[in-house]
Amino acid sequence: MRPEHEERLRRFLASCDIVDAKITAAALEIQRICAEGALAESKKQIEDLARGNSLPAITQVTRLNSSPSSKREVPLSKF
Repeated sequence: MRPEHEERLRRFLASCDIVDAKITAAALEIQRICAEGALAESKKQIEDLARGNSLPAITQVTRLNSSPSSKREVPLSKF
């Protein structure tokens, strides 16, 4: 987290009552842990690729048309 964001967070937490501050701090900690987990997973995938281990192949993606209720499968070769 950048220093200016940390300072804003400190000021915000100081303005909250104790319960709100603890809930906010817990939510931010959960968010940080999730972000670190995603970063670690991405790093592992990159290392696997560098070692020649391939990731599961993606053969199709789902593309939404202009209507949210309509979906269709599109082969990757169309991209």
